[in-house]
Amino acid sequence: MVQISDAVGPDCKNARGDVYTVQGLLNQNLGSMPSIKRLVEDGWYGPKTGGAIHAFQFNVLGSPAASGIVEPWSMTLMNLSFMASYNPVPEPPEAVPPMIARDSGIRDYISAARALDCEAAAVEAVAITETHRAAFDSQGRPTILFERHKFYKYTNGAHAATHPDLCNAVAGGYGSTSSQYDRLERAKALNEEAALKSASWGKFQIMGFNHSPAGYATVYIMVEAMKRSEQDHFEAFVKFVKADNRLLRAIRQKDWATFALVYNGENYADNQYDTKMKQHYEAALARNSEL
Repeated sequence: MVQISDAVGPDCKNARGDVYTVQGLLNQNLGSMPSIKRLVEDGWYGPKTGGAIHAFQFNVLGSPAASGIVEPWSMTLMNLSFMASYNPVPEPPEAVPPMIARDSGIRDYISAARALDCEAAAVEAVAITETHRAAFDSQGRPTILFERHKFYKYTNGAHAATHPDLCNAVAGGYGSTSSQYDRLERAKALNEEAALKSASWGKFQIMGFNHSPAGYATVYIMVEAMKRSEQDHFEAFVKFVKADNRLLRAIRQKDWATFALVYNGENYADNQYDTKMKQHYEAALARNSEL
């Protein structure tokens, strides 16, 4: 029997992991509830999830006083679990658009947290601090930030005189978010490998030069993975954190100052990375327990 830690339903705790579990079970029972449309398994409790719970209790279990609540070890949960393997799961009526298919949900945070033996809210705090959840831009490209001082490092300053906006010993000069790919392409024309190493990539903004601890033999392989999906971003993040015991201990202990120091560099305090991660972690905890 699939189990949850707290009740899911109106005026309940509705922890995101529990809601995600219930949504999955409800989707596996759609064959018994033809009037109910497939739920988005995102871990957020709302009227659609509540309506599906009520429909299962009323129509499938024959409960005229359906509460709309799924409790741990309850008959509703027991039957949802038992019947899931016997009911066909209808395919979505339309293909999911590519960009939506790329999007992560609570399952990715939970999976990453389990792999790191930390809290899902801690993983979410890093992601939101780095990209505010925007892993891809409006053109479907992974979010990047081009670092001119890294390009300077990986080209030994070869283009500093002719292209100081791209190759500079001093960090900064980032320009707008929309200009990042233009800057990257210009740098690639000068030195492609150095350019790719000098950008941070995806949901967790892992630098290209960190391709090896992120699990990729070359930066080219890493970039191709970053283009595929957010799931690849999560996998890279897990490997990257596991590769450094300081990061692994810090995310488990919510030691945001140490995490930011290792992850963002010695100037992390200038951008308040540690403060932001702490704030996003606390906000994620509140969402998990109250929504």
